[in-house]
Amino acid sequence: MKRLKGGLRMTVTPDGTGHVSWDGARITAAHYEKVGGHHPRPPHYHDFYELELLLAACGQGRQVINGVPFLMRAGSFFLIRPTDLHRYDLPDGCTASVVTLRFGSDSLPAELFAPLSDSAQLIADADPDVLSSIAREALEESTKNDGFTSCALRQIVARLCIMLLRASADEPHAVPRGIPARAAAVIHARYAEPLTVREVAEAVGVSPNYLGQVFLREMNLTAADYIKRVRLVNALHRVSATDEPLGVIALECGFGSPPVFAREFKRYYGVTPTDYRRKTL
Repeated sequence: MKRLKGGLRMTVTPDGTGHVSWDGARITAAHYEKVGGHHPRPPHYHDFYELELLLAACGQGRQVINGVPFLMRAGSFFLIRPTDLHRYDLPDGCTASVVTLRFGSDSLPAELFAPLSDSAQLIADADPDVLSSIAREALEESTKNDGFTSCALRQIVARLCIMLLRASADEPHAVPRGIPARAAAVIHARYAEPLTVREVAEAVGVSPNYLGQVFLREMNLTAADYIKRVRLVNALHRVSATDEPLGVIALECGFGSPPVFAREFKRYYGVTPTDYRRKTL
């Protein structure tokens, strides 16, 4: 396990995929200068959400989300969800000034969680001056650390997420691009069912073997593991943001039984659903 800045921890699996967990506050804002060629992180997933606001970028840097590259430019902002594999592709001489907001799903208004989960890659362009103003507001709020800081930061996150959702309805990149993105859309829509890889492949129009090959190449995990990850992310949100019985959450998130859910939840997050709910109350 490698410790990173901001209370982050990264575990790299044998296939080279990073799994980043977080022991920081529920919501934070920080400024980073990213420089091409300086020990880039491997493709990785988060246990949390990350909003990244690009204040300045030069060169031909790209943000790669679920295998789809997006050109980095001032005024762009994007959301990285726990189900998104991403990495920076910053060549030598390419730099980027980024303000990052990190938060758990319990910091999202309930009405935003589902549309954010169901959308394709969430990236949009804003007026650079407007985005810089929002970024400064977030950074200033993060330094106050008073009784209102979390509430203020949640409002900023909600504002940015609404901007993204409105933009994604009209932008071409809101349409799933490529087989993994199309398969992910099917999985997000049907994860509560006893869904199989074969059914996902049929919905996308490819064979199960080909879907598996593409998922491993583009997403660095199997299609079956991605289905499980989507179920866990949705269950995590309901464990932390609602008082629903855990048995109901287990069945409605596609796990065969409460014991299976408890086992898979602890295997991935390191704590039982009961302990996680107690910790986030």
